Amino acid sequence: LVPINKGNSHWILGCIDNKAKEICVYDSLSGYGKQEAPILLQYMQKEAERLNIKCPEYKLTPSKKCPRQSNGFDCGMFVCTNSFMLSDDQELAFSQQDIPDMRIHIVSKLVQNK
Repeated sequence: LVPINKGNSHWILGCIDNKAKEICVYDSLSGYGKQEAPILLQYMQKEAERLNIKCPEYKLTPSKKCPRQSNGFDCGMFVCTNSFMLSDDQELAFSQQDIPDMRIHIVSKLVQNK
């Protein structure tokens, strides 16, 4: 999981799935990802070269379907929530209305050091 900042104004989430051999980008505002997915692929290719291993063939999915934010300031929370859910193999089944509860959930996890 790779948080990506777009021009100091928006956060999106890159995901390199080595099991599925897929590189994708989650954007809660939509519209980003076409540039970022190939950059993530280049990173993986350079790392494979550095480690002297063969880089697998990855499917690029520049704009993966995900919940959409309805304001201009919760992109960071969407990146965090998507990250938590994806890392726990959960479906991205939440909405803008769930963000206040997710803030509490994330603070709780941070305070508990989990």
